Amino acid sequence: MKIALAVVLTGLCGLMAAEELPEAPSSLAVRPASMTQNRPRLQRERFWDHGQKAQFSVTLGIRVADAALTCHTIAAGGREDWLSVHSCAGTSAWILGGQVTQTVAQWLLWKAGHRKLSRWLGWVAVAPNVAGIAYTVKHQGSIRAPQIGDSYPTPLDGKPCVTSWDGSRWVTRCY
Repeated sequence: MKIALAVVLTGLCGLMAAEELPEAPSSLAVRPASMTQNRPRLQRERFWDHGQKAQFSVTLGIRVADAALTCHTIAAGGREDWLSVHSCAGTSAWILGGQVTQTVAQWLLWKAGHRKLSRWLGWVAVAPNVAGIAYTVKHQGSIRAPQIGDSYPTPLDGKPCVTSWDGSRWVTRCY
């Protein structure tokens, strides 16, 4: 039964194909004058326009300042309180990796058609770095950094040590 139905349908298709088909419209048809005039081409919005380049530069500058202040604090004996890494290289990689993540996320939003959300994300993503800079500046010198007369145990022998400034450098004496 199925084979007979397939043969009948194939025969009908062959008969229909044998008949003359109406002419398709030609692509060379004469166009109205309004369509042939020089119209300005629509310019595609670009991701890396002037506004995006400016935003990228500002947010990169903020992140570099945050990384520099954090490295300075770590070098002075302080620690990073907000991140899981506690070295200058690790902190810098973490902070500057945020710039790459931000740019990729913005580009993906841009490609999806969310232009305003893409621009908004750039400013929101850098807010923790601005807060980190403000926190470091506010607490500079008092966050776990050794001060004159501070006493703390050394990790090796547990004896107390005192850090002092001798006029040209920091000196730590353990008793």
